Amino acid sequence: MFLSASIMLAFSDSTFTKKVSLDNGQTASLDVRLDSNGLLRAQSNTGNVIASLRANWNAVINPNIIDIYQNTPTIVNSSPCIKVLTDVTTWNTLYNRGRSMTITSALGDINTAKALGGDCDVFTPQESWKVPKVFSGHDFVGSKPIGIDVLHRIAYIIDTKGNIQIFDTSNDILGANGNFTITPYTDAANIQLNDIDVAEWKDPSAGGIKRYAYVARNETTNQFQVIDVTTPGTYTTSAPKTLTGSTPPSGSFPQGWRVFYYDNYVYVTARETTGFEFHTFNVTTPLSPVEVGPGYEVNGTVNDLVVTKVTINGTIYKIAFLATSRSSKEVAIVNVTNPALAPTLITTIDLGTTNNALSIQLIGNTLYVGRQKTTGGTELLIYNVIYGQSGASPTVALTQIGTGAELNTDATNLRIAGTLAFTANPSPNEFSIWNIRTPILSIPRVDTTPLNVSNKVFGLDYEAPYIYIVSQANKALQVLYSAP
Repeated sequence: MFLSASIMLAFSDSTFTKKVSLDNGQTASLDVRLDSNGLLRAQSNTGNVIASLRANWNAVINPNIIDIYQNTPTIVNSSPCIKVLTDVTTWNTLYNRGRSMTITSALGDINTAKALGGDCDVFTPQESWKVPKVFSGHDFVGSKPIGIDVLHRIAYIIDTKGNIQIFDTSNDILGANGNFTITPYTDAANIQLNDIDVAEWKDPSAGGIKRYAYVARNETTNQFQVIDVTTPGTYTTSAPKTLTGSTPPSGSFPQGWRVFYYDNYVYVTARETTGFEFHTFNVTTPLSPVEVGPGYEVNGTVNDLVVTKVTINGTIYKIAFLATSRSSKEVAIVNVTNPALAPTLITTIDLGTTNNALSIQLIGNTLYVGRQKTTGGTELLIYNVIYGQSGASPTVALTQIGTGAELNTDATNLRIAGTLAFTANPSPNEFSIWNIRTPILSIPRVDTTPLNVSNKVFGLDYEAPYIYIVSQANKALQVLYSAP
């Protein structure tokens, strides 16, 4: 703008047959007016998009054209409760001189954060991760870790002896190494814990914040339990709960397998067995969980699950996405809106092979599915999710984005953070990072050769700016970061 005000500009007219001129005062005045209006358009459109997302966090946002101004919003979902909105407004001045204005905003959804019990990253991740290294490492002895959940820098690790090993990493410094010193929670019967989800709970009467671990127990009865882990080292538990419903799991594998907390309910699954594998517990009073509804027949083992809440035409629905061991239609999408009623199947995804779906993540309107190693195929698949309504029931349409990523191994563990996917499985050196910014084009692997994870990784979790992994290495818990 200042450059054009300092010189005499000569332009061709629309027919390119003659020269016309604008003096510097006219050019500067015109540019200032158009730029000012472009900024107002960009601000207005950003405000409109924010209003739409406030009304419906999963709203689909389209480009907007007014007069000569085109607003093109782009949304990157950093986590289930964080979106980064970039609004680019473009226009042309006289003689097709292109101009643009960009506004970037980070938006948070407190309702989703509450529904997930605070277990939702509120910081956008670094995109580079070019040189991942170990930030800190920690030991515990006498058992083998099999899973992890991290909540506000505190790592909760389950092991084969029924323990919850707890380590506070909030004061870690680069290169820190140490043993676990907090007395772990130990299952009274030393039953192995197969899964854990830790969530915060606000006492409606006293107003204090407590923290509860919801666990799946490897037992044919008493498969579900809640542990108060508010004060590490001092624990209070609910009585173990047996999965019942209208058709209790029995047969060969009725053990508790997976848990997922969402909005005062915990969704608990058994392995594939006789009876219903999917069950719902009301945990409004966490230490007094109550199973509700008849349950649901999955006809397979649920290896991973996620639950979300969506608003469709003013109606609120809760929808569960299940990654299963079925030989076809490996991903099931289920309506769990009314916990007192039987869940109903909305749709399925057939991954095209008989390989099991092992992991699943839903970030915004994008579904990420990890499956078993597939010869000649990809193991990380990505889908666009479009919600709709048929009568009083929700619908879900899915469109695959690109061809996915060839991991050449099982995608047992999967975490999505912004434009990055972190994967791992219980095989040596099978931790990897993938750039998913443009999945329609390609999903390149980030170089992890500087990092030697020589032992089997049994669990991982992400909390910006760190990845937490548990393995059978000397340092059972390793905190990873993106080195400069």
